[in-house]
Amino acid sequence: MAAMDAEADPSSSLASSSRPTPPAYRIFLGDTEGALKLFHAQCASLPDSFQPPLPELLKISGDDTDKKRRAAGDGAVPGPERAVQKMASGHLQGVGWVIAIARKDATIDVVLPPAADAPREVPASPQQALLLVSITHDKMKPGLQRWVGLAVGPEGIYACTSAGNFIYASLSSDATSSSTRPKLQVSHVQRLELPEPLQSLVFHPASDPTHFLYGGEEIPLSLWHLQTALSPESRGNDGEEDDANGEGDHAAPNGEEKHSNGSNGTMNAKMRKRKRQAEARAKAKELMWGEVWRAKNLPNDSLSLPQRPNILSISILPSANPAASSNEISTPPPLTIVAGTRDGLVRIYEPASGVRKHTKEVRVVLPGQGALKLVTCSGTNEDEVVAADSAGKLYAVDVSDSGRVKYQWKDITGAITSAAPLPPPEYASGRSSESPLLFTTSFDRLLRLHTLPTSPSELVKGSHARGKNLYSAFTGGAGVVASVWDGVVPRVSAEDEAAAEGDGDESMRSRRNGGAHRGQGSDTEGSEGEGDEEEVWQAMQEVGQEDGKRRSGRIRDARKNSSGGEAVLNGAGEEGGEDDEAVKEAKSKRGKKGE
Repeated sequence: MAAMDAEADPSSSLASSSRPTPPAYRIFLGDTEGALKLFHAQCASLPDSFQPPLPELLKISGDDTDKKRRAAGDGAVPGPERAVQKMASGHLQGVGWVIAIARKDATIDVVLPPAADAPREVPASPQQALLLVSITHDKMKPGLQRWVGLAVGPEGIYACTSAGNFIYASLSSDATSSSTRPKLQVSHVQRLELPEPLQSLVFHPASDPTHFLYGGEEIPLSLWHLQTALSPESRGNDGEEDDANGEGDHAAPNGEEKHSNGSNGTMNAKMRKRKRQAEARAKAKELMWGEVWRAKNLPNDSLSLPQRPNILSISILPSANPAASSNEISTPPPLTIVAGTRDGLVRIYEPASGVRKHTKEVRVVLPGQGALKLVTCSGTNEDEVVAADSAGKLYAVDVSDSGRVKYQWKDITGAITSAAPLPPPEYASGRSSESPLLFTTSFDRLLRLHTLPTSPSELVKGSHARGKNLYSAFTGGAGVVASVWDGVVPRVSAEDEAAAEGDGDESMRSRRNGGAHRGQGSDTEGSEGEGDEEEVWQAMQEVGQEDGKRRSGRIRDARKNSSGGEAVLNGAGEEGGEDDEAVKEAKSKRGKKGE
């Protein structure tokens, strides 16, 4: 009943959720009702009786639609027409760390979240996030198209829709604003038309990007240089080369010789077919302006039909040497790209190696049993990714040379919508760090915090190994579809560490004493209770054995009666017994049949 009340009115839990117990990760959430919430994911050693707080609903000040909605009495939640589809974070020059929220109604809200130590105007009142600017994509069709990519740059916002409408909105300070709070305005917008339909588009790096890559069910993976793609296309050199070559023979883009138009009349059908095939290959290899690499198409299937890429999600693994990243226009950066497909595969690409085909392929889900809707790095090493399918299963996949599913997590009933790897907390005592963590959201309206085993000894041997879920928390409202971590690693003080260890020792003693700390008996009584329990189990086993013998004896009696035997044995092997009446009844029936 308490959960239902919290779902009906998320603001009723503000008093309890607004006082988080440090240390905790600050994670901002966006749900299908368009609300922005703040969740404090506590990370220290937690007792068994720990109850995570509900997320706190953030009020967005400066939102005109919010004012109209409140004036009409529609409540504090925007509604499904302004559902959140994507969230991203980054630093804007002159403003600080902001959050970009891409909504279903073709708008992008750039908000300034409250600081961790921001004071409240009224005790137990909801915290506020300041709306800096709202960007509208005039070419997006709400309901028919969705946002597939979003990033925050130092001077603007990058975004792309499933129809391939890519925009860069440059932001500047609003000089006409009379408010003391910072306000922004859109100075100009740059557009780029990409192939459609797209399923996923990611930026590298996630904040202040230099490259982006996209893919879809029918669109192969493609890597682009961001600034070059947005700059005007230069064709001066190409025109000079065409003039120099004239109408004579010249080299095609694929290196094959291209003949003049005068020889087309003497070509037979076979030669014309070869020419068309060569032109098609050259066109496929030709990169667009700003494109630095494109994956090769998959080979045809057994029926000689082309295979689709079936890309649903894309992620970039952390590089072992980030300083080696190149900003050259024509050189792909040393990235390891992971793509999750509709047919349950994880494909690995390495553009810097010069190979257009995928270098590895790992089967995660059996064909027809689910699609990989989400892939992301685990944060433990560059050879492990986390993949989630459409059936609520979460896997840790080893993408090294072994290429296998290492383990998975249990007790997840809803499809995963977002995942954020978190580094382990820092301890003031200087003790060794714990394993990294993973925060996930799902359609079952639960928020989960998982552990990521780092050493082989922590992994259970066998194919049924599973990761651990530290705890789960209710969203207090609609399902969460996007999440953003503020990037601040919590620090555990010596006092918090000692208190957590004390709670852990107390819970361990309570389990050992069988509830003695709750006034249910001493250690001796607990041991006596364990002895009585063993006697009960032993007696139940003996009764079961006797029942089994009796059943087997009855089966033998029935077989002998059916064959006309006169001797009847009971369950103990003795003549006569409890089944005499049943035997007599069987004999009388046989006599009647003989007559």
